[in-house]
Amino acid sequence: MKRWLGFALGAMICAGGAWAYSAAPAEGLRTFMRAKLKHSQEVVEGLAVENFDQIARSAQEMSLLSRAEAWQVFTTKEYLDHSNDFRRAAESLRDAAKKKNLDGAALAYL
Repeated sequence: MKRWLGFALGAMICAGGAWAYSAAPAEGLRTFMRAKLKHSQEVVEGLAVENFDQIARSAQEMSLLSRAEAWQVFTTKEYLDHSNDFRRAAESLRDAAKKKNLDGAALAYL
């Protein structure tokens, strides 16, 4: 439950921070957020069709995105904690997918 909350909060903070950063986000930020959305959708699709390679690949991409400079919209301790929670959830998702553990992957995604 905590992992889901961290994942959801991380996604909401990043999306909310991006919106608050500028009413008309720069093209670079828009591209970054689209990549994040694409990988998240690919995880859901992979979970639905039990494609573990797709889940692992997309979870790894989300983890890498969370390390990018564009991700660092804020520098508060709380934001950094949520970013770390998001990264850990993405890595748990990747690890469960590599073990072909659908229940573990679904739980890590939530």
